[in-house]
Amino acid sequence: MSARYWIAQHVPDVFRNEPRNIGVLVESRGLTAARFHGETASGRLDGRSLKRLPFPDVYRQWVDYWRGELAAGAAARLPERGASSYRVFAGGEVTDIGEDSPDVVAAYLYAKLVSEDARAASDGPAASDTKPTTLRREIHSAFMQKQLLHEPDGPAWKRHPVKHNAPIRGHAMPQHQPAFSQENGCLYVMEDVDFTGSQKKQACDRAGFAAYVVSDIRALRDDTQGISLVRVRAQDREHQDVRYGLSLLEAETEVVDWLDDDARGNFLAQREQIASQ
Repeated sequence: MSARYWIAQHVPDVFRNEPRNIGVLVESRGLTAARFHGETASGRLDGRSLKRLPFPDVYRQWVDYWRGELAAGAAARLPERGASSYRVFAGGEVTDIGEDSPDVVAAYLYAKLVSEDARAASDGPAASDTKPTTLRREIHSAFMQKQLLHEPDGPAWKRHPVKHNAPIRGHAMPQHQPAFSQENGCLYVMEDVDFTGSQKKQACDRAGFAAYVVSDIRALRDDTQGISLVRVRAQDREHQDVRYGLSLLEAETEVVDWLDDDARGNFLAQREQIASQ
């Protein structure tokens, strides 16, 4: 199965005189989905994310228009359309999506094509506010302390080490580079998602991207086991974007809470056992 997608852009002279991707629209098997900058998991536009846009009311009307077009079944006949501030144009096709829904594909494409552009365009908090690099450094450090990471002259006992950013072929995509991976009888694909930062929507986008990476690799290799290493607190779980992001991860991976000492310890012990077998 495949999915067609369109990219929504804000055109020059508003976002620093260069186009910015601000959304994706997806159609597959007669079903549609879309993700736009500033939307929460429920589809509501968050005014805080739009406050730096030059004309937020115009943007709201534009998003409402395209939501209406999708509800009316217009995706299958979407042409390239332009306006004074916004445009939608054909992006291409994602092939071999298996049984993934348009929502899953849209979450992946949004994270891949939109998130960075939209953040830069709205001058929002830096990506480090969601602490992905901090969490990844913690995981990397834990692997280093246990001598689990791949090294040319690593310990003799470490027959199946953990690899960092190693390229892995997917079914629809020619290459992914998951945060960590390990192979011994089956392929373990590990991604990190930090939900403790203030930018919950960005963390949700990251979760959608991670879930799609695992799904696409598994479509080519059915021995793939996905593991999501997350940092999430009780108060974070009250946020709808966090709940939605976690549900995406739980559908495709085993979720390990890095803040839980027992869960973290069991995860590292499993990595040691797999490395030495």
